[in-house]
Amino acid sequence: MDGVNLTRGWTSRVPILFLVSLLAASVMMPVHGYVTPLTVTPSVLDLSKGNNATITLHGSISASWAFLLRRRPYDLPLTRSVYDCNTPPSTAATDKRTPLSRNKGSSFFFKISALAPDLYFVCYHNASTTMGNFSVVGRVTVVKSNPCTSGNNNNYRICQVTPSLTSNTHANETLRLVGSLAGTRAFLMIRKYMDRTLYNCTKPPALTSNLRTRLQTVGANGAITFKVKDLVPGIYVVCFLNMTAPIMPASAVAQFKPLTQTVIITGPVDVLRSSVCCQGPFTAGRIAYCTISTFDDSGNPTGSADDACKLSVCPLTDGKGSDVTQFVKPYYVAPGQFEFSFVPVGSGCQGSASAAYNGYTLGNKVNFFSVTPGLPVKAAGYSNCSYAKASDTSYCVVTSLDTWGNPAKRCTVSTKGKIVCSMLTS
Repeated sequence: MDGVNLTRGWTSRVPILFLVSLLAASVMMPVHGYVTPLTVTPSVLDLSKGNNATITLHGSISASWAFLLRRRPYDLPLTRSVYDCNTPPSTAATDKRTPLSRNKGSSFFFKISALAPDLYFVCYHNASTTMGNFSVVGRVTVVKSNPCTSGNNNNYRICQVTPSLTSNTHANETLRLVGSLAGTRAFLMIRKYMDRTLYNCTKPPALTSNLRTRLQTVGANGAITFKVKDLVPGIYVVCFLNMTAPIMPASAVAQFKPLTQTVIITGPVDVLRSSVCCQGPFTAGRIAYCTISTFDDSGNPTGSADDACKLSVCPLTDGKGSDVTQFVKPYYVAPGQFEFSFVPVGSGCQGSASAAYNGYTLGNKVNFFSVTPGLPVKAAGYSNCSYAKASDTSYCVVTSLDTWGNPAKRCTVSTKGKIVCSMLTS
């Protein structure tokens, strides 16, 4: 464009569409993040049960495509997004996404063997071709329930205790001692109290101290249920007896040994210690993810899927400070970790988000972030022109807009033929 000849005396009477079409970049298609959710079954895919999985999208149309996309930005801080359903990583990134799957009725077949355990979005396109926008219509969790690859004689062949974190706000918690035999026995006991090691598995604290559970028997598949209500928050050891005799002799008490795995028992959510983080800058028209972190009064991550419905988001504004009313409500990711997402439209530095638990604002503060414009769109913009008599030169400042009307690119043009352009960041 440096070779463009501009006539002397050029003023703002020059048609603006000519200027903008001359200077603007290519059109950027809007990114659609979420449509009406579909019911997804099953909601959990277990890597231990096979290399492939079939999910059903109830309500999907007869001709459609879908793939699974890992929720995280992978190589950047957890609160930033570099992929969405319309700009996914390559299919070569087999730990981050699956290839496209064509529907068979309402069912979709996926190869999941290379996926990492995590939460995945179901990206869906309701058309017979793969051209067009994909949208998030649901979520599935990929897990690996049996990680045992070899026995550990020093740990009674128990290779995992899951879940490794629970809350004393639950009445009971069922753990799995993966690899244990049915009929063996165990109880939970706090490892340290008041920063001191006071007890061991052969001389545990009294039941009335709320520092241990009752002795329970392991059932099928290593399942064992403990009453955890009102236990003192802390790290608990699993005191295990590798004996399946129906009646435990008194001498067996001295044979209880701690497993190498531990269980963290947390207290209720402490709103002052908890927080929300929206780490921008985000981009107008692209899905933005925010993280909610909840902790108990001892600083332990706490909060389960049952707590997601107790979380609310308000206020939520985009870069212009305009209210965002359409967003995905907080959903559970991991103990003490939740996410919500939205699509900001306005660019600027006035983005804000706050979350509350049972109506109480987390951390008593609001999180602020910025939103940058999207790419400029052809035939969308405006100009301001002036004439400098001393140099006998006319100048026009041409501002190109993105799809959502945000100033995205600014060029200064003169009748001397000089054009200087810069992308705008807010």
